[in-house]
Amino acid sequence: MATIEIRHLHKTDATDAQVRTRRLLAAFAEEKSEFVKSIEWVDEARAVAHGRGFEGKFSITATEVVVDIDLSFLTRPFKGKVESRLMQRLVAEFGD
Repeated sequence: MATIEIRHLHKTDATDAQVRTRRLLAAFAEEKSEFVKSIEWVDEARAVAHGRGFEGKFSITATEVVVDIDLSFLTRPFKGKVESRLMQRLVAEFGD
């Protein structure tokens, strides 16, 4: 079970949602390079991010972007901050 689970609706097609999600993840990796070790795309609609104290799974459906992040015991105190920042990024890319 993920520590953070977000399902954010998007009003775009799957290709555009993929482009926006790739942009979001690339910006996150650049901004937080000290924490993000890798981001790997499994296929066009799924990515896995690994880093210090977390593993994140991102998937794109026809109507939403799904984010599941498992935080390690040591990073769980930062859950609220991580979740809030992710929501801000998703809103910036996809709107409310």
